[in-house]
Amino acid sequence: MSLYGMFYKHWLREDREALERFLTRAFVDFLQRLSGTNPDLVRHLVLDTLLAPERRTLGQKADSCLQRFRTRLNSSKTFVWSPEISISLKGQRTKYPDMCLRLDGLPAMVIENKVSAPLAPNQLETYGKWLAKESRGAGSALVFLTHTTPSPDEFLAQGHEGLYGVTVRAVCSWMEVYEGLHRQIPSDAFANKLLREFLIFLEERRMNGITKEDTNVLQAMLLKGMVPKVESLFARLREQVQSQLEHRGYDFEAPKKQDRWDSQTISEWCYFNPEHKKKWRCTWYVLWGLTANASELCPDPSLNSDLPLAFLHVGYEKGKVPFGRLSAKLWKSLEAADWVYRDEVGWLTTKSVQELARDPAGITIACTRWLALNLNRGDEILHAYYKSLKG
Repeated sequence: MSLYGMFYKHWLREDREALERFLTRAFVDFLQRLSGTNPDLVRHLVLDTLLAPERRTLGQKADSCLQRFRTRLNSSKTFVWSPEISISLKGQRTKYPDMCLRLDGLPAMVIENKVSAPLAPNQLETYGKWLAKESRGAGSALVFLTHTTPSPDEFLAQGHEGLYGVTVRAVCSWMEVYEGLHRQIPSDAFANKLLREFLIFLEERRMNGITKEDTNVLQAMLLKGMVPKVESLFARLREQVQSQLEHRGYDFEAPKKQDRWDSQTISEWCYFNPEHKKKWRCTWYVLWGLTANASELCPDPSLNSDLPLAFLHVGYEKGKVPFGRLSAKLWKSLEAADWVYRDEVGWLTTKSVQELARDPAGITIACTRWLALNLNRGDEILHAYYKSLKG
């Protein structure tokens, strides 16, 4: 595990927002350290990767502004990278762009980082207008750094300086950052080690692009039609359990395909007793699905597995789940049925997909049966806890 990977596990245990904010702060710290010892490396990364010509605004105005920015970058003696600075424009609420580069004291670049979350309304427009105002006519650039979140359609189009405030705008992916860093060789051993650790972390989070192993899996999925098969599995399970759970007070959202394909986990969920949300000020849920990385479900090494798993998780949206009030009898029956209790995530049970595949009825029926059975046990957990609160 990389150095950043160990920090990230601590970040998760502290119940902070996960990957997006961690990447923001880690990347800012990484760039600040390299700016002091390897400023030319950082200049190359900014100009050749973050502002690569094939992914930025073009035209005479943009080229002229980029030249002013390049001059500032090459002549500046002081690089200051800051995470989540506080900014405000007249008549608007305070905003917090993810990263800001100041050159000799003045803002020169703002970077908004997204992993998979959508952009807020007018988010990039506000950041660009603030940057244009604070840079005082010097060359500046607005960068949208993303993993899977799409950029606005008009973000790189010419003639939108009035909308975004700045002329130089670029879109860069974390995969391109990985490739750009991979080409760099720092001048000292410490910076070189730090760079390698950051690259390994991006690999651990599958943000380094499509590898040779990935292409083999992708080819198999496409050739064998795995995507629609998995979708049909979830649809079948929903048909079996939705009416029963809704009768018990659960609330199902409409299926959203894009929500299921997140990192290495495919999942669906329903909320428990939504009519009691305001009274109890909480949102409990039951989550089920398939994962290739159990550590995404729970930051506990004892649950890590290299094998695909079916899972079911009973949890609480706002952090720790105080499920310790369950009766000793129910607690023992859950443990006997291979459920485990984790303070940070609630109750969790898993089953090896390979074991399910050995069922004579076939993996689809076996997986559906296993999840349906354990959904009833998950409901038993929530109702017992709810009863203890009422009592």
